[in-house]
Amino acid sequence: MVTATSSAGRGATYSGRRQVVTVLAGSWVVLGVFIDGWAHFNRPSLETFFTPWHGLLYSGAAALFGWLLLPSPSVARRDRVWAVAAAAIFTAGGLGDLAWHQTFGVETGIDALVSPTHLLLMLGGLLGLTAPLRESRQQRLEGFRAALPALGSVTLAAALSAFFLLYVSPFAADAPTMALTTIPEGAPGHEAAEAPAVAGLAAYLVSTAVVVIPVLLLRIRGVLPFGAITVLVTSVATLSAAVTQFEQPAAPIAALIAGLVADAVVRSGRNLPASTQLPAIGAVVPLLLWGAQLLALAVTIGVRWPAELLIGVVLLSTMFGAVLGLLAVPRVRSGRDSTR
Repeated sequence: MVTATSSAGRGATYSGRRQVVTVLAGSWVVLGVFIDGWAHFNRPSLETFFTPWHGLLYSGAAALFGWLLLPSPSVARRDRVWAVAAAAIFTAGGLGDLAWHQTFGVETGIDALVSPTHLLLMLGGLLGLTAPLRESRQQRLEGFRAALPALGSVTLAAALSAFFLLYVSPFAADAPTMALTTIPEGAPGHEAAEAPAVAGLAAYLVSTAVVVIPVLLLRIRGVLPFGAITVLVTSVATLSAAVTQFEQPAAPIAALIAGLVADAVVRSGRNLPASTQLPAIGAVVPLLLWGAQLLALAVTIGVRWPAELLIGVVLLSTMFGAVLGLLAVPRVRSGRDSTR
C-alpha cells in the first residue's frame, strides 16, 4: 500500500527533478544571452537576425518554455499561469526582435541593451528563470543539494539582470582605471569632468542591488546554505567579464574569494535574529565583493581614482546593502534560521 507520506515524498522528488531541468534549460538560455552579447560587443559588423548566437539563445528558450508548459501534477495553477505569461512575453519579444532587426537593422552598444524588444525578452526570461523559486515555496529545503534549484533560479535571474545592466557593471566597465580631471566647482566643464566618476559610482550601487537582493531573497526563504553567495557572485562576475573578453582578468577570482569569505561570515552569524542578520548580509556582500574587485583591478590593471573615491564607493555600497537588508526584515517570519 502506498502511504500518504510516501506519495508526498515522491511528489516532492518529482517537483525537485522538474526544477533541476528548469535550471538546466535556463542555463542554456542565459549562456545564449551572454554569448550573443559577446558577439554584438566584439563583432559590430553583425547585420542579421539569423546568427548562430541567436540560434543558441532561442533554442534554449524553446527548451525552457516547452518544459515549463508541459502538464505536471506538481505545478500549482497560478504557477502555470506565470509560465504561460512568461512564454507569451518572450515569444512577443522574439517576434518583435525579428521585425525590429529587419526594419531598423542590428543595434550596437547601449541601445541593444535597452531596445524595447530586448527588454520584453528580459522580462519573459526572468519570469521563466524564477519558476523553480516559485514552485518550491511550499517545500522545506535543507542543505546545499536540496537548495540547488532555488539557488540556480535566482543566480540565473541575477546574471540575466546583470547582462541588461552591463553598461553600469563594475565587471565590464573600467571607470576606476580612469584618472579624474579636476575642474573647480562652477567652472565650465566641471560636470563633464566628473561624469565618469558619477557613472562609476552608479555602477557599483546598481550592481550591489543586483547581487544583494537575490541573496536576501534566498535568506528570507531559508535557502542560503554555505556556498550560495559564492555561486551567485562568481557567476555574475565571470559572465559579465566574459562579454568584454576578460578585460578584467582577475574579476572572477576576486568574486570567488569574496564569495567564500562572505559565506563563512554569514554562516557564523546564522543564529542571529533576522533583524540583525539581514542588514549584516546586505552589508557584508558588497563590502567584500567590491573590496576584492577593486584590489584585483589595482593589481592587474591599476586604479587611478583617489583614495577617497575608492574607499567611499565601497562604504557607500556597504551602507546601501545594509539598507536593503533592513527593508527586507519585515518580511521574515519568526523562528530560527534554517540556513545551513
